[in-house]
Amino acid sequence: IAVSPLNWLYGIHEWTGSGFNTLLQGGGAQRMCEDSQGRLWALGEYYSLRYYDGSGWTDVPVVGWGTNIRMDPTRPGTVWTITGYQFLRTDGGAYNFSRTIADFPEALTDNTDQFLGLATDANGVAWVGATALYDGPTPGGALIRIDANTGAYQMFRSSQGWPFPGDTVT
Repeated sequence: IAVSPLNWLYGIHEWTGSGFNTLLQGGGAQRMCEDSQGRLWALGEYYSLRYYDGSGWTDVPVVGWGTNIRMDPTRPGTVWTITGYQFLRTDGGAYNFSRTIADFPEALTDNTDQFLGLATDANGVAWVGATALYDGPTPGGALIRIDANTGAYQMFRSSQGWPFPGDTVT
């Protein structure tokens, strides 16, 4: 088990069975998960994503304030992560699939809206919830089903009468 006391302020520590070992002294994580290769991933505050491979930390570029991170259920060593501005599927190396709020101009406004929710599915598919804070021509939220293998997506929008109450999906 790994813990990050008070989110990002007091490091990351692992339970050894008899005590805690410090993995990261300064900084920490908003959310953490382990990938299928046993690497610990830590999503921190603004522009902070990294993984621990047992001997050291490797930083991975990400844009925005960390919200959620999940292990990819089918692609080895891969995670999905979400910030208010970006969602990312990555193995921390050569493979990265990313989209930002700006990639969905038909429903979301780049300077006011944000991603809120993330659910991973098999075979490169994820569901991403978003809120539209801008009260303009397309107010409301969105639920996006994205296929990272093809880049294709389906969008369900509150302004188009989705079957549940509210304007946001977390």
